[in-house]
Amino acid sequence: MTSYNQLTYGVRCQIYALKKTGMSQNKIARQRRVNQSTISRELLRNSGQRGYRYKQAHDMAIARRLNAPKASSILLKKRFERIGAQNRYLDGLLVKRNFR
Repeated sequence: MTSYNQLTYGVRCQIYALKKTGMSQNKIARQRRVNQSTISRELLRNSGQRGYRYKQAHDMAIARRLNAPKASSILLKKRFERIGAQNRYLDGLLVKRNFR
């Protein structure tokens, strides 16, 4: 499984400052030693109506993280769906056998 590091408040402050100076996303990414797509996603996801602001960006990211479904609930849902599909299949077999 791939590991990753989430952007911190300090990194968001630096992105904001570098963006304000007119630095390109590629140069910001190279300076921060992250992929350019990381900077691009950060600016797209966390920009408000007044552009990218580091405090607002951090608050938006935290809110998204807190509202994200937890892994255990996702796994449970998949497991229940699989069990439900198996039960429907077995019910279908029983119905077919009863009509023979």
